[in-house]
Amino acid sequence: MPRLSKSSLSESRLVEVALRVIARHGWSAVTLEEVAREAKVSVDFVQRTFSDKGDLLCAVARYVDGKSAGDDTTNPSASAHDRLFDALMARFDALQAHREAFVSMIEESRRDPQLLRTTVCLLRGSMGETLRRVGLDRHDAARQALITAALEGLYLLALRVWSRDESADMAKTMAALDRYLSRAEKVATALRIA
Repeated sequence: MPRLSKSSLSESRLVEVALRVIARHGWSAVTLEEVAREAKVSVDFVQRTFSDKGDLLCAVARYVDGKSAGDDTTNPSASAHDRLFDALMARFDALQAHREAFVSMIEESRRDPQLLRTTVCLLRGSMGETLRRVGLDRHDAARQALITAALEGLYLLALRVWSRDESADMAKTMAALDRYLSRAEKVATALRIA
């Protein structure tokens, strides 16, 4: 593996290195020292980017957010269902690029309450940003919090399907996401939430 120069190592590049380590060893075994060794840089350099593992986890969340927003081709005239479907599938595309690492983290979160709590907390912000990107953030604070929480739950259900969907085209994930969004839309319409 070629040595990465310090000038070329952005946060996202270090996250990609960390994801390779996670894919091999799992989240619990990852240390900043291991990330530095894999990136072939000093531990001090990595610690200037991530103060600790919690900070690294936040950076992983930012990485997924950035990758899924980077290809934002959401059609503003499309239905809310279609805009959310496209935005959430962009997240699954970002996860798919580092599938082994993210599946490993999902599995570990079932045994690690701290990892689960932090991930869910970060996901709330990600879902809020997703709603903003697709133009579904125009409600009062209480209603917006409810919509964000509902989207978070829906995404977690789809994430479970994705973690077991080994097809290249993520067909099961797409079908499940479409089904969950349709159900949520019906509930929101019935309750006049959306």
